[in-house]
Amino acid sequence: MSVAGRIRTAFMFGAFVTVGLAAAICSAHALAEARALPQAPADAKQRAAAARLGALKLAQAEREAAPDAAAQARYQACADAAQAAHDAAWVAQCKATAEKFAADRANCLDTLKLPKTYCDASYPSRESAPNCTLPGAIASVLDGDLAQARDRCLRDSKAARP
Repeated sequence: MSVAGRIRTAFMFGAFVTVGLAAAICSAHALAEARALPQAPADAKQRAAAARLGALKLAQAEREAAPDAAAQARYQACADAAQAAHDAAWVAQCKATAEKFAADRANCLDTLKLPKTYCDASYPSRESAPNCTLPGAIASVLDGDLAQARDRCLRDSKAARP
């Protein structure tokens, strides 16, 4: 037999083996399904019971999580209010500091009659923008107040939890 003939025979034999194997697998699968049919109602009951149990566990978890979510929301509202108060105080201090430096510079120039270069160096123009750089002592006080307010929010949140 030629090489081409052997390849054709081997291919056909392989195809028959493959088809035969696939048929055997399909038969085994059909047999397994047939055996499982009498158990299907029991499996459906088990699945339904598992679904009910899962729904009960989910409902319980939601009931337990609700107070925590409410406490978290209260804490977040308190912390947001503390941050807003801090930001407002910072803006007010920026404006007050800029006004004080401007008044001190004007006093240096007009009342004390000191040279402009000296007054400019001693009392530089300060920005009154909300994100200005405040003197360290003022910034420390404002940041300390914010930290205390956040701590108070946390204590109140923990005290309100059951």
